[in-house]
Order: sequence, then structure tokens, then C-alpha cells
Amino acid sequence: MAFDSLQEAKEPTIDDVFKPISTLDVTEGLKSGLIGHPEVGKTGVIGTMSFLPGCEPLYVVDTEWGTRQVFNTWFPEKDIRVFEVKVLAKDPTKIDAHQTFNKIERALHLLVGETKGSIAIDSFSDIYYWMNEWVEQTAKRHKSKSSGEEFMMRTEWGKRNKRYRNMVFNLLNKPMHVIVTGQMKAVYTSGGEETKEETAAWLTRHKHWMDVLVEMQKWERPGSVKYMSTIRKCRMHRASNYQIEDLNYVKLLHHMQQEFGVEVQGVNYGELKEINKEIIDRFKMKPNAIKKAFGDLSKK
Repeated sequence: MAFDSLQEAKEPTIDDVFKPISTLDVTEGLKSGLIGHPEVGKTGVIGTMSFLPGCEPLYVVDTEWGTRQVFNTWFPEKDIRVFEVKVLAKDPTKIDAHQTFNKIERALHLLVGETKGSIAIDSFSDIYYWMNEWVEQTAKRHKSKSSGEEFMMRTEWGKRNKRYRNMVFNLLNKPMHVIVTGQMKAVYTSGGEETKEETAAWLTRHKHWMDVLVEMQKWERPGSVKYMSTIRKCRMHRASNYQIEDLNYVKLLHHMQQEFGVEVQGVNYGELKEINKEIIDRFKMKPNAIKKAFGDLSKK
């Protein structure tokens, strides 16, 4: 019962409003954020979600038009469905931000009733940048009485925040595994000077909405390359800065259980070790061998 109900309606009791945690259902699936520079393996980790039972079909909103190459190379037999969302403006070098948002929102709306499979957005940074561009293009302009210069009210950014937040919350409420990726950007001082620090290129509050935030890195040394991922946040355990080499989605779930005792609702942990081996073996294969072994299956 809402607090703003008609006066004659019964006032809610404390038990109506505050529920014992034992009566609250735990949402199935993990809501993960992957951040990092190009070529650290973010899109590949998304593809490995499809090996986990219950994660097919994997619905991917692709802002970068790069997932088709990765998924067709490494996971051609998996049920992965990609929606490429860039809408070009009349000037082919620019994006029509407004139409692009509309397409993304319609796509997510189509998934409202879905409870089977998993979802990924690669990447949310593009959405963030396009939303900034949309505000700049559509915001109402005012003229300063003192200087005569045009400006826009800071409240215009609230329109971006609301639209952005609605997209994220649509994903958080679903009983499915969800991954969103983010690019990296430099951190600047209040004076506009670039620092050596970096952060995810998305709305600042985004990290608070994720169950797990993982920063992925590529460490290059003479004669060798290592792919290391660091858990920067885990809602269910203090797992900050725990590192995993050669991350895949099943390995993330397995490490969270083995190292921290964190289990995600709906995951059969007895299967993870064997599935992880299958994923590791897949990445040891050459692309032509994968195509020969699994390529024909994707056409069925």
C-alpha cells in the first residue's frame, strides 16, 4: 500500500513496509561490469556466458559493431543474438544519438518479458558518450544577461541521467545474468589537467548498481603477454583487488564461490569445473579448427 493512498485507506503498518530478509526472493543471475582498454578480452568474456547452462540465448546489444567477428570466430555454434545499434546521421561521419537511444530502448523493451537466457551491452561507454552528445544537441539554450553568451541549465543533464538510469534498472530487475562493458578514460583535476589515473567512461553511479565490477588488463612483457583481471567491487563480499588470470565468465563464478563462498542464485556449481575446462580448450584451438568442428552447427 502506497503512502500517498487516499486518506480513508488503511495506513500501512511497519510490517507492511519492512520485510524480513527471509521473505525476500534473491534475484537469479549476476549483474557484472567489465572495464578496460581495447584488446583485454571484454567481448570474449561475454561470449563465454553462452557456455553456462541457462544463458542461451545470449542477447547482445553491440554499440561497437565488433562482436560478430569475435563470436563467429570462437563460438559459432552458440545461440548468440546480436543487435547492432548505431544509427548514422545525414552526415555519415556522425551518429544520430536520438534515434540510436530509441533503438536501444525498444530493444530492451522487447526483452522485458524474457526470463531465459542472458544479456550483454558492449559497451555502455558509447551510450554514455552519445547521451552527452544528445544533451548538447537538444538542450534548451539561455542567454546570459551579463555576458550575452548562450548557456544551458545544469538540469538538462538530469534528462540524460534519467534515461541512462532507466536502461540500467531494466537490466538489474531481470532474473538473468547480465554483463555491461565500459571503456576507460583519463581522470582530470578540477583545473583541467590530466592525471595518471583512469576510470570507467560511464555515469559515475554506474559502479554502485553492479554486483561485481572487474577491471581487465593486458600486461605485455618482452616475449610474453598476460591477461589479468582484478575484482574492484563485489557486493556480496570484500573481494577488492582479487586477481584472476585469463578471465572467462564461468571462471569468475567459480572463483567467487571457491575464494569467497559467494554463490549466485540459479547456478549449478557442480558443473562449473568441467565447463571451465571446455572454455579453456576452446581458446587453445585455431579459428579454422573451430570453424571446421562447429561452424556448420550455426547454420541450423
